[in-house]
Amino acid sequence: MGRFTSGGNPYDKRRVYKRIHQRLSTQPEFSDVQYLPSKNRPREIHADVDVAQFLQQSYPSTTARVEIEFMFRQDWSHYWIQWVEPERGLSCGWHQDNTHSDLGQCHFQIDYPNGCVDREEATFLDAHPLSVVETRLQSLPEKLVEISIE
Repeated sequence: MGRFTSGGNPYDKRRVYKRIHQRLSTQPEFSDVQYLPSKNRPREIHADVDVAQFLQQSYPSTTARVEIEFMFRQDWSHYWIQWVEPERGLSCGWHQDNTHSDLGQCHFQIDYPNGCVDREEATFLDAHPLSVVETRLQSLPEKLVEISIE
């Protein structure tokens, strides 16, 4: 797939965030979908998740949210697609950035309630941001059932 770069065009960035917002807003498992800090200057999208509906199986937490942020660069887009569980203090997600070069361009990170952090290499996705969001959200249930915080 072709590389997506907005070239610094704020209109393209807003359009991408608008499409992500629309995608989440039309799915019954997501609610209270918000632009942060605002619709006019979006930097992130946050959405509450109906955990039972999203995972379609029993799970230790009943509340969660997804947080999505893209930073469009000339070389390749950086992003964070994060699952946050306030009641258990768990957070995990894909980070495609320059922070852990030993793991490649993308990694999956788990932040445990006790402060421990685990990271593993993840597949680099060179695709349009909407496709990246779709791929990561489809992969999320499988990742979540593998995590144990005992």
